[in-house]
Amino acid sequence: RLGAVPGTKAYGRLSVMIQYHCRVMPLIPVPPESFRPAPKVQSAVVRLKPHKTMPCVADDKVLLSQIVSLCFQQRRKTLRNCLRPYLLQLQAVADIPHNIDLSRRPEQLSVAEFVVLSNHISRSVKPDQ
Repeated sequence: RLGAVPGTKAYGRLSVMIQYHCRVMPLIPVPPESFRPAPKVQSAVVRLKPHKTMPCVADDKVLLSQIVSLCFQQRRKTLRNCLRPYLLQLQAVADIPHNIDLSRRPEQLSVAEFVVLSNHISRSVKPDQ
């Protein structure tokens, strides 16, 4: 799950937040027979290497975490439905940057797209709100 890619069943909130902060490097595969009882999943020992320079920087890390969490609470919903509490901010600017289609599902967005969406919402919120 840590190193899952967008579009896969294993991709979720954990994947997005870990990959935002670190590079996930699989080291050693661990077969199910190594555990008792044997699980029905594949395991691996991984190394989490923090990014020296962030590939994409969130303006507000707390907001990024909230948005990712909100999106994956009901992962089969579209982004438009998941982000209903932020809909006014999303409509504040005519177009969403980088062509993020709100009819897509959360598991289809890359980490960078979540950051772009979070930054867009962060920048469109008025300071007095």
